[in-house]
Amino acid sequence: MHNNQILGEENLSVLRSLQEIYKDKRIIIAGGAVRDFVMGKPYRDIDIWIPEVKKGQKAFTLEAVIPQQLEFGDDDNISSTPLDLADQPRDNPYEDVKGILSVHDMYYKGTQYQLIFVPDNPKELVENHFDFGFCRIFHDGHKIHTTKAFETDRDNKTLTYDISTMDRANIEKIEKVRGPKLLKKYPDFTLIKVGKKKSSPSRIVNLKDVLTISIRPQVVQIGSGDYRGHLAAEREGYFFDELRGPNSGRFFKAGQIFPSHNWIWS
Repeated sequence: MHNNQILGEENLSVLRSLQEIYKDKRIIIAGGAVRDFVMGKPYRDIDIWIPEVKKGQKAFTLEAVIPQQLEFGDDDNISSTPLDLADQPRDNPYEDVKGILSVHDMYYKGTQYQLIFVPDNPKELVENHFDFGFCRIFHDGHKIHTTKAFETDRDNKTLTYDISTMDRANIEKIEKVRGPKLLKKYPDFTLIKVGKKKSSPSRIVNLKDVLTISIRPQVVQIGSGDYRGHLAAEREGYFFDELRGPNSGRFFKAGQIFPSHNWIWS
């Protein structure tokens, strides 16, 4: 459910507190909440993007420092365990942004926040890797920063996405899920696809590159990794194609075709 208020000083105070806790001014609010604030729309939640910290420091800060510094009340909470992105609704935007390390829920004074940890400067992700130009906007705690892509979409009432850097799964998700959802909020906008997919010659890869395909429900095991469900596998660059009956199919990755191999849903 959408919050009844738009982005306000109380939210920016949370951002500035996190900047002080982590001693990093690169921490920003980016994406939907800032976009909707500029456009006079209500937000659903607030995404705060944080450069990665040491593993031990992250857990301690999430479990102890942030609740203490923000003076959590009885109804406030934060999760030190990251969300399983593959189990999130299909319209969640995090799965398709390259470089996200973990996402943590925080509920504070009636507002839902997502603390999103990334390897380096979040501003670079916003400017170059957010799916729609209309989402490429952020707040640094003091002022709003827009990008040319955002301004073009805002002025032209378009939702522009560039398919040249996307795999097929991400394109399908934008066209069937993310795009229609944004259009409901901005019905006078138009979905615009730009760019062109680069085709690369496919080659047969030795089957040893795919160790096993699922002996547990909704799990795809590829190489030494264990990825939950189709979306998680796609996030690693794999996707299913040309299913052949109830227990076989082909796998693609980065232009490579894997021979058909049995996989089992138990």
